[in-house]
Amino acid sequence: MKSLSIALIVIFIASFSISVLSRYTSVDSLEQYDKLYEKYVSENYQNSEYHQKLAKAKESVEYLKTFMGSTVDIPHDKSPFWKHLITLPSNPPEFNILKHYHIVLVFCGRFADLLQGDKSMPTVTFNDLQTKLKEYGSIFNDWDTIETILFKAKFETHFNDPMFEYAEKFLNSPNGISRKEQTIRTEHMILGHESVRLKNTVNMCSIAISVYREMMPKEDIRPPVRYGSFEKWKRYLKIF
Repeated sequence: MKSLSIALIVIFIASFSISVLSRYTSVDSLEQYDKLYEKYVSENYQNSEYHQKLAKAKESVEYLKTFMGSTVDIPHDKSPFWKHLITLPSNPPEFNILKHYHIVLVFCGRFADLLQGDKSMPTVTFNDLQTKLKEYGSIFNDWDTIETILFKAKFETHFNDPMFEYAEKFLNSPNGISRKEQTIRTEHMILGHESVRLKNTVNMCSIAISVYREMMPKEDIRPPVRYGSFEKWKRYLKIF
């Protein structure tokens, strides 16, 4: 009993330290983020575990990318990551899904916020983007699957993993992708009837979920769940 109490205290202190550190760490570039990720890898994986998981994740990525639909090329598609995905401003940040999967999950989780009418992502073009998305979803036979993937991506970001804090800080930085910009580009996809790009973007979200789960450190190393956030999102478990 005493050893259990000590273990719980250690876990609490470790989680609190991670939370405080990530809160006060500035992440204004992918270079800064990459250094933090390298530190994360060194602290959370043992021996050859990271490289073994990475090799398995690569296989999953190659397979899942075969489900991407073709689109008419535009200058935006010169980016290896964003090719055939949601159209963003010129020179969007170039992501490597095998390293930046936390960032992609946070980006994908914002779509779940749009579906929920989150006030942090206000509509620009439509009076009610939440309703417009549901109307737009009626053209998809698999809209329920699309929604499920986006909510799963959001759910994953509510685990006590410091990289999600850093990912959000990067996306909110001048070099990232703001919530306003993402909302505008989502509205453009609806107005332009870019259903293939939307489905491809959701497919990339599915890939990010797969990579995150493949790369997850062992249970005895991974920090515990943020229980408050877990309760907040528990209502979505029924659609998983």
